[in-house]
Amino acid sequence: MNTAAKVAIAHVPYRGAAPALNDLLGGQIPLIWASPVAVMSYVEQGKVRMLGVSTQQRDPALPQVPTISESGVPGFDATNWFGIVAPVKVPAEVVACVGQALREVTDLPDVRGRMSTLGFNLDFRDRDHFRELIIRDHQKYGTIIREAGIQPE
Repeated sequence: MNTAAKVAIAHVPYRGAAPALNDLLGGQIPLIWASPVAVMSYVEQGKVRMLGVSTQQRDPALPQVPTISESGVPGFDATNWFGIVAPVKVPAEVVACVGQALREVTDLPDVRGRMSTLGFNLDFRDRDHFRELIIRDHQKYGTIIREAGIQPE
């Protein structure tokens, strides 16, 4: 965000959303990045306000919340994703079988609904498309890290 928006927001590391949220509510910090599920009850109580979502598209569960890109940082996209990987030597037919089972499960309406309430928008990708996502994100974040001068600690 700092690089894309050309701002200097200090990074304060926390061990999860709960301690960060406590400091936000207590006025020690001005903002946090958190999943909507982590803050939704505080939004509903009027204690915090969602400023934007980090994805390119608005969250279907939060259509009133603009994207960071819409709010003045064009092209901003920081999406969390989860995937299932296996060792390279797993036979292709096993990978295909597991992939098909995952596709079927993620297409079930009750699974999609339950995962949505937990803050997950299911987006199944087959192994080739998942590999492309990993490579693309690796390149994108590598560039960001180098441009920001981030060093490992």
